[in-house]
Amino acid sequence: MPSGRLEEGGAGSPRGRLYHVCFGKDRNLQVFDVWDSQESFDAFGQDLMPLLSDIGPDPGTPMIEPVVNTISGS
Repeated sequence: MPSGRLEEGGAGSPRGRLYHVCFGKDRNLQVFDVWDSQESFDAFGQDLMPLLSDIGPDPGTPMIEPVVNTISGS
């Protein structure tokens, strides 16, 4: 699992990541992250991409969109 290897490498809680969700079943998982900036996301990619390359999954192309509104629960 990538998260364990990220933790071992000191990148399990990367600077700038505000929110992380992983959802799906078995080998059909998807990840939704919210970042404070494109620069923080790009910096994390430098840690993540070699790890993904080592373990084999195709990360595909990330969908990047600006956040236009947030609503917090009570």
